[in-house]
Amino acid sequence: MGKDPATSRLRIGSLLSILGGVGMAGAGWLKDNAIVQLASKVRLGDPTVPVPPGLSPETWALALESYAQLYLAGALVAGLSVYLGSFIANGFQRKFLGGIVSIAAATIGFVFLGTSVELGALPTAAALVAFVCGVVGGTLIIFSARRREIGRLR
Repeated sequence: MGKDPATSRLRIGSLLSILGGVGMAGAGWLKDNAIVQLASKVRLGDPTVPVPPGLSPETWALALESYAQLYLAGALVAGLSVYLGSFIANGFQRKFLGGIVSIAAATIGFVFLGTSVELGALPTAAALVAFVCGVVGGTLIIFSARRREIGRLR
Protein backbone atom coordinates (compact mmCIF):
# COMPACT_ATOMS: atom_id res chain seq x y z
CA MET A 1 0.00 0.00 0.00
CA GLY A 2 2.31 2.74 1.19
CA LYS A 3 5.69 2.98 2.81
CA ASP A 4 4.29 4.89 5.78
CA PRO A 5 2.56 2.49 8.22
CA ALA A 6 0.14 5.23 9.32
CA THR A 7 -0.99 5.74 5.73
CA SER A 8 -1.49 2.00 5.30
CA ARG A 9 -3.56 1.84 8.49
CA LEU A 10 -5.64 4.80 7.31
CA ARG A 11 -6.32 3.22 3.92
CA ILE A 12 -7.20 -0.20 5.32
CA GLY A 13 -9.27 1.37 8.11
CA SER A 14 -11.12 3.57 5.64
CA LEU A 15 -11.87 0.61 3.41
CA LEU A 16 -13.16 -1.42 6.36
CA SER A 17 -15.31 1.51 7.50
CA ILE A 18 -16.81 1.86 4.04
CA LEU A 19 -17.49 -1.91 3.95
CA GLY A 20 -19.06 -1.62 7.41
CA GLY A 21 -21.34 1.16 6.18
CA VAL A 22 -22.42 -0.86 3.15
CA GLY A 23 -22.93 -3.87 5.40
CA MET A 24 -25.19 -1.90 7.75
CA ALA A 25 -27.33 -0.81 4.82
CA GLY A 26 -27.41 -4.40 3.55
CA ALA A 27 -28.41 -5.76 6.96
CA GLY A 28 -31.25 -3.25 7.11
CA TRP A 29 -32.39 -4.25 3.64
CA LEU A 30 -32.37 -7.95 4.65
CA LYS A 31 -34.34 -7.18 7.80
CA ASP A 32 -36.77 -5.02 5.80
CA ASN A 33 -37.37 -7.93 3.40
CA ALA A 34 -37.94 -10.38 6.27
CA ILE A 35 -40.55 -8.12 7.87
CA VAL A 36 -42.29 -7.44 4.55
CA GLN A 37 -42.51 -11.21 3.96
CA LEU A 38 -44.04 -11.57 7.42
CA ALA A 39 -46.58 -8.86 6.56
CA SER A 40 -47.51 -10.64 3.33
CA LYS A 41 -48.09 -13.86 5.30
CA VAL A 42 -50.43 -11.92 7.61
CA ARG A 43 -52.32 -10.57 4.59
CA LEU A 44 -52.69 -14.06 3.15
CA GLY A 45 -54.10 -15.33 6.45
CA ASP A 46 -51.23 -17.65 7.40
CA PRO A 47 -52.24 -19.22 10.74
CA THR A 48 -48.59 -19.54 11.86
CA VAL A 49 -48.26 -15.75 12.13
CA PRO A 50 -50.19 -14.43 15.14
CA VAL A 51 -52.22 -11.23 14.85
CA PRO A 52 -52.62 -9.22 18.08
CA PRO A 53 -56.15 -9.28 19.49
CA GLY A 54 -58.27 -6.32 18.46
CA LEU A 55 -56.39 -5.71 15.19
CA SER A 56 -57.45 -6.79 11.75
CA PRO A 57 -54.87 -8.66 9.66
CA GLU A 58 -54.70 -5.71 7.24
CA THR A 59 -53.95 -3.24 10.06
CA TRP A 60 -51.30 -5.55 11.49
CA ALA A 61 -49.71 -5.99 8.04
CA LEU A 62 -49.58 -2.20 7.57
CA ALA A 63 -47.98 -1.81 11.02
CA LEU A 64 -45.37 -4.44 10.13
CA GLU A 65 -44.58 -2.70 6.85
CA SER A 66 -44.11 0.61 8.67
CA TYR A 67 -41.81 -1.16 11.10
CA ALA A 68 -39.84 -2.54 8.13
CA GLN A 69 -39.41 0.96 6.71
CA LEU A 70 -38.11 2.12 10.08
CA TYR A 71 -35.46 -0.60 9.99
CA LEU A 72 -34.44 0.32 6.47
CA ALA A 73 -34.17 4.03 7.29
CA GLY A 74 -32.21 3.31 10.47
CA ALA A 75 -29.84 1.02 8.63
CA LEU A 76 -29.20 3.63 5.95
CA VAL A 77 -28.47 6.26 8.61
CA ALA A 78 -26.13 3.88 10.46
CA GLY A 79 -24.40 2.91 7.23
CA LEU A 80 -23.92 6.51 6.15
CA SER A 81 -22.63 7.39 9.62
CA VAL A 82 -20.00 4.63 9.53
CA TYR A 83 -18.98 5.90 6.09
CA LEU A 84 -18.95 9.46 7.49
CA GLY A 85 -16.17 8.40 9.87
CA SER A 86 -13.99 7.48 6.91
CA PHE A 87 -14.89 10.72 5.14
CA ILE A 88 -13.97 12.83 8.20
CA ALA A 89 -10.64 11.02 8.51
CA ASN A 90 -9.73 11.44 4.84
CA GLY A 91 -11.50 14.59 3.69
CA PHE A 92 -11.01 16.76 6.74
CA GLN A 93 -7.79 15.11 7.99
CA ARG A 94 -9.32 14.47 11.42
CA LYS A 95 -8.37 10.85 11.84
CA PHE A 96 -9.03 10.53 15.57
CA LEU A 97 -12.50 12.05 15.26
CA GLY A 98 -13.26 10.00 12.13
CA GLY A 99 -12.32 6.78 13.89
CA ILE A 100 -14.51 7.61 16.89
CA VAL A 101 -17.47 8.41 14.60
CA SER A 102 -16.99 5.14 12.71
CA ILE A 103 -16.84 3.04 15.90
CA ALA A 104 -19.82 4.80 17.51
CA ALA A 105 -21.99 4.49 14.39
CA ALA A 106 -21.10 0.82 13.97
CA THR A 107 -21.98 0.13 17.60
CA ILE A 108 -25.30 1.99 17.45
CA GLY A 109 -26.13 0.32 14.13
CA PHE A 110 -25.43 -3.12 15.57
CA VAL A 111 -27.60 -2.47 18.62
CA PHE A 112 -30.36 -1.28 16.28
CA LEU A 113 -30.02 -4.08 13.69
CA GLY A 114 -28.60 -6.95 15.73
CA THR A 115 -31.82 -7.53 17.65
CA SER A 116 -34.86 -9.62 16.66
CA VAL A 117 -33.10 -12.83 15.75
CA GLU A 118 -36.55 -14.35 15.13
CA LEU A 119 -36.53 -12.59 11.74
CA GLY A 120 -33.70 -14.83 10.64
CA ALA A 121 -30.02 -15.24 11.29
CA LEU A 122 -28.86 -13.67 8.03
CA PRO A 123 -29.72 -10.02 8.88
CA THR A 124 -28.17 -10.43 12.33
CA ALA A 125 -25.02 -12.02 10.89
CA ALA A 126 -24.75 -9.25 8.29
CA ALA A 127 -25.11 -6.63 11.04
CA LEU A 128 -22.42 -8.39 13.10
CA VAL A 129 -19.96 -8.48 10.18
CA ALA A 130 -20.69 -4.81 9.42
CA PHE A 131 -20.18 -3.96 13.10
CA VAL A 132 -16.79 -5.70 13.16
CA CYS A 133 -15.73 -3.96 9.93
CA GLY A 134 -16.78 -0.56 11.29
CA VAL A 135 -15.05 -1.04 14.65
CA VAL A 136 -11.82 -2.49 13.24
CA GLY A 137 -11.79 0.18 10.52
CA GLY A 138 -12.36 2.94 13.05
CA THR A 139 -9.65 1.56 15.31
CA LEU A 140 -7.15 1.47 12.43
CA ILE A 141 -8.11 5.03 11.50
CA ILE A 142 -7.46 6.13 15.10
CA PHE A 143 -4.10 4.36 15.13
CA SER A 144 -3.15 6.19 11.94
CA ALA A 145 -3.54 9.55 13.71
CA ARG A 146 -0.40 11.40 14.61
CA ARG A 147 0.21 12.26 18.24
CA ARG A 148 0.03 15.94 17.31
CA GLU A 149 -3.58 15.56 16.15
CA ILE A 150 -4.67 13.71 19.29
CA GLY A 151 -3.00 16.36 21.46
CA ARG A 152 -4.86 19.09 19.57
CA LEU A 153 -8.21 17.57 20.57
CA ARG A 154 -7.39 17.59 24.27
